[in-house]
Amino acid sequence: MKKNSKRRMFSALLILFLMIQMTVQADTGTKERVDLASKDTGSSVEELERQREEQQSQLDSLKEYQINLSDELTELNNGLQEISNELADTQDEIAAKNVEIEAAESRIAELTTRSESQYEAMKKRVQYMYENGNQSYLELLLGASSFSDFLNRMEYAKSIYDYDRQELSDYQDTLAELKQQKEDLETAKEELLAAEQTKQEQKSKADSLVAAQQEKISAAKSDVADAETEIADTDAEIARQKAYEEELEAQKAKEDAARQEEIKRQEEELINSQQPDASDNNVNPDGTSTGDNTTGSDASGGGTVNASDVAMLAALIQCEAGGESYEGKLAVGSVVMNRVDSSYFPDTVVGVIYQSGQFSPVASGRFAVVLSSGADASCVQAATEVLAGTRTLNCLYFRRNNGLINGTVIGNHVFY
Repeated sequence: MKKNSKRRMFSALLILFLMIQMTVQADTGTKERVDLASKDTGSSVEELERQREEQQSQLDSLKEYQINLSDELTELNNGLQEISNELADTQDEIAAKNVEIEAAESRIAELTTRSESQYEAMKKRVQYMYENGNQSYLELLLGASSFSDFLNRMEYAKSIYDYDRQELSDYQDTLAELKQQKEDLETAKEELLAAEQTKQEQKSKADSLVAAQQEKISAAKSDVADAETEIADTDAEIARQKAYEEELEAQKAKEDAARQEEIKRQEEELINSQQPDASDNNVNPDGTSTGDNTTGSDASGGGTVNASDVAMLAALIQCEAGGESYEGKLAVGSVVMNRVDSSYFPDTVVGVIYQSGQFSPVASGRFAVVLSSGADASCVQAATEVLAGTRTLNCLYFRRNNGLINGTVIGNHVFY
């Protein structure tokens, strides 16, 4: 029994020495990656992608708003063109009325001049007929050579009188007609001027509406440009973070491959150092003591599931396999719990998750964001199931499948 105790003590010391050596090597090998992980990556990729979706939705709304503004501007321009055409027609009618009024005025002036001339001629004829020197009209008639000559002279005088009277009457009628026509034209012109004023006011309002609409469109274009810039910035940040995490993944893949080889070598040395003595009936063929019932973490059993462990494991599963199948989520959870059960990793969920340089989302800050907001239901269910004892594979590592690592491929990951 004492020999077995010494052998177990030697094995424990050897394991402790190997773990310290492996930790030093791991810390040295991951120094460069830890430095990289210390960079500020800002918001998580998921948060940025949600932000990007909101920005795209806002951009689509702005573009639709801009299109609606352009359609309204087209309608306003059409209305403005119609008003401008009507205004031009009204102005043409006013110009035509002015021409007609000028013609009427010219005709009135012409008739007035003509009437004055006729009036002077008539006065001269009257003066000739009735005041011809000292000879009276009666003497002119009585001086006829015969009765027939007398009648002719009377008829001539009457015809001249009738002619002058008719001319005067025609002049008065024409003048009255022209004056009425001028009044009608001026009344029509006043109505056209009022219509022109109304059209001018309508055109002024339409011009203001068009100008305001153009300002709205200009502002909308500026908003669209700003939104497109924001989306471009978000896309650039998402690409930067994804590239950063891919760089972490590539570095960790190399280190994990080297570490896995080291673990295999150490396990072989440990097995060789623990070969049982055939005479020792208290040692099992696999090197464990038949009397040693001590177990490590209870996390792999079916005991009470710790709510804190569920929250942390669910957050990590969402970060690493949020877009994967439920099988992929269980596989990620299994890797974490396999590490908890392994003597080469911390023996708690929190220790495994926060182990330096192991999980990219922890280094980039995504894990903290998801942990604070809470993981989705499927990730919580997967975490609960794994913590209750479910294991879908025995791997200690997983990476995005780039075809360079041999292992079990589930979705976009390879487990090894």
